Amino acid sequence: MLQNVGYVNFIILTFIGSGYLILRFDGRKQAKDKLQKEHKIAHVLGWVNIGLGSLTLVINIVTAIVT
Repeated sequence: MLQNVGYVNFIILTFIGSGYLILRFDGRKQAKDKLQKEHKIAHVLGWVNIGLGSLTLVINIVTAIVT
């Protein structure tokens, strides 16, 4: 049986928070400095982090309901 591990909420917060910060600060700075490749990579990685955080959150909620 699965148990709710105490650090899952920290992982969710870290993924979503780092994704937001990448999109908010890193991507804007690179767009301003005309670094197109770096801007695209930062944009993709920011959304990947937010997506992983959201997916982890949904999995955590589903496993809490099922068990």
